[in-house]
Amino acid sequence: MNLKWLSVVLIIILAGTLTFIVFGQDEQVEPQQFFSKFYSSNKSIIVVDISNAPSPKFKQNVLQCGTDFIYSSGPLVASGQLSYYIVENGECTPTDFSLPEEQWNTQHLTDKQCYDEYSNYPYILLLPGVGEPEFYLDHAIIYIDENYNLYDCKLAIE
Repeated sequence: MNLKWLSVVLIIILAGTLTFIVFGQDEQVEPQQFFSKFYSSNKSIIVVDISNAPSPKFKQNVLQCGTDFIYSSGPLVASGQLSYYIVENGECTPTDFSLPEEQWNTQHLTDKQCYDEYSNYPYILLLPGVGEPEFYLDHAIIYIDENYNLYDCKLAIE
């Protein structure tokens, strides 16, 4: 009888530990924790998802923010460390700045194929909407609204 209870307790502890390992890793962190990993990675990615943009203005602003991030991150682009993905309505166009310019935007993938690629690296996900930025160890989510001002999105290179 005691062995049976011990087995039940061990199963409960094991299930709790596995639940934490699988689901507990998406806890928010301080921005500097994310950016430390973003800057030190051999590859980092800016993802612009305009699939759910409620208006052309939202779409334009999210795309502009992504462009502003790219232009403010010269050393990351020059080193080939930064890539840029545009996701829209189930399709994705990645741009790998380590390739020659004539090879940029030539590959078209599904949004799932892109996610499978970019989720292996630290990434910043830009979405249309209103909300506070969210920072996790391996990614950040930044919401862009209709009131975006040119050059508001910047990467401060360490």
